[in-house]
Amino acid sequence: MGPQGLPGLTSLSTSYFVTTSEDYPDGEVIAPTYNVPIENVILDMDKNFYFNQDNDTITFLKAGTYLVVFRVEAKLQNEPIIPGSEIISLGFRVTSSPTIYAGCSVIGNTKDYSQLIGFGTINIVGPEMAEIINTSKNNIIIGGPNIDDLSTESFFASPIVSILVLKIK
Repeated sequence: MGPQGLPGLTSLSTSYFVTTSEDYPDGEVIAPTYNVPIENVILDMDKNFYFNQDNDTITFLKAGTYLVVFRVEAKLQNEPIIPGSEIISLGFRVTSSPTIYAGCSVIGNTKDYSQLIGFGTINIVGPEMAEIINTSKNNIIIGGPNIDDLSTESFFASPIVSILVLKIK
């Protein structure tokens, strides 16, 4: 018989934040370096976060390592002035640092929304405020389908911003 292995995860502490098309039925313009609005805390059973709707930030309250996964529906606001700069780029960071811990980018356009999915891990030592920012050189618009155009009344069917955070250590 071999040596005993390391213990596995016994439980995950999960938190979920969302912004829906009901929050911004006409979309919302986000300038470069500005943060993406977060409107609703759906789940935070272990009270790992303080959610500040006034400045669209999430404050990590407990030290640990977290997996962050986010999804945003976005398009360019205008045709880029600089050729080749039609990139939509988003990043999750603590507000006290320029380091992006979870990011994503896509070549975008002004007509159709693109789905951007970012993921990464972040190590938190003490309380730290975090946000998703527009790391593009252009204004972007977040938006998505109107709930009235769907066959359900559940706003989970039309999120334009979703953030899932798992405390993994």
